Amino acid sequence: MKDTRALNNKRRGLLTAALLMGYYVLGLGANLCFKEGGSHASRWLFYFIVGNAMGIASTALLMGVYARMQVNLAMVLATSGIFALVQFSFWLIYHSPLTWLQGVSILLVGIGTTLAARTETAPADMETAVTVPEVVS
Repeated sequence: MKDTRALNNKRRGLLTAALLMGYYVLGLGANLCFKEGGSHASRWLFYFIVGNAMGIASTALLMGVYARMQVNLAMVLATSGIFALVQFSFWLIYHSPLTWLQGVSILLVGIGTTLAARTETAPADMETAVTVPEVVS
C-alpha cells in the first residue's frame, strides 16, 4: 500500500512537472509570436492567431497544474518561471539590452521563486486543506 502511494505521488509529480514545462514552452512560443507579429506588419495576423492559439493551449496546461498542486505555489512557479524564460530568451534571440537594475530585478524574481518553492507544508488541494471557521462579528 505504501509503495503504491509513493508511486502514485511520483507519477503525479512527473505529470505536474510535464504540464508546467508544456506551459513554459507554449507560453514562450506565444510571446515569440507576439514579438514577431509586432516586428513584421505584413504577417501580424498570422503571428496573432498562432500566438493566441499557443496562449490558450498554455492556459489549459496551467489549469492542469492548478489541479495537481497548491495554487499559490503553482502560480508563483508559472508566472515567475515564464517571466524569467521570456526575459532570457528575448535577451538571447533579440539581443535585448538589460540595465543592471533590470538584471538585479530578474535575479530577485528567481530568488523569490526559489524561496516560495521550498515550502512543503502547503496542502495539495482543497480537500486536504484545513478549514478555518469564519468569524462573524
